[in-house]
Amino acid sequence: HETSTGNWPGVTPYPTPLGMTVSIRAMDPALCNALKARGITVSVLEIPYPTFTSPKPFAASQEFKANDAVPNLPTAMKACASPGFYRQADSPSDIAAAMQDMFAQAVQSARLTQ
Repeated sequence: HETSTGNWPGVTPYPTPLGMTVSIRAMDPALCNALKARGITVSVLEIPYPTFTSPKPFAASQEFKANDAVPNLPTAMKACASPGFYRQADSPSDIAAAMQDMFAQAVQSARLTQ
């Protein structure tokens, strides 16, 4: 967050009718670091968000905001995942296969502690 402008780098701020400003952006992958620092494995399955190719007038501002965030999502999602625990899938069969892989990977690295 840039305190001088009140904006996030790489994010387009949008004014609202109520005089407020909203920004749509990918999640901050640094939020995952606290979990990983505690030894927690973060497994991520990204299902790509489709861009709006011709935003509709009734929701155009929302669709343009979403389109601004889409290019940053894969990088943020990969950065959030623990090494080797990121997958991307966009069809039902690929999603099912990725979920099975994630479960198998989790079971291999599971451990019991007191």
